[in-house]
Amino acid sequence: MTLEEAQKAADIIGTADGGCTTCINRLIKRFEAAFPEFELVRTSEEINEQPEWSDDPDDADFIGYRVIARLRQESPPC
Repeated sequence: MTLEEAQKAADIIGTADGGCTTCINRLIKRFEAAFPEFELVRTSEEINEQPEWSDDPDDADFIGYRVIARLRQESPPC
């Protein structure tokens, strides 16, 4: 998996169950267990989706939190 692909997965994970932080955190742990070369970080940045029928920001719906994928840094040898 490339970093770009991992970020696409992270974007989806951040919207789990309408932004449920418990769901997001569980999926992050599962993703990191399956792909240990990556780490995902949930931010406090909210993701809102603007409906096609409106330009009014008040009509935007909250859909989750931004999750950032990055390559895991290996610990230096002792």
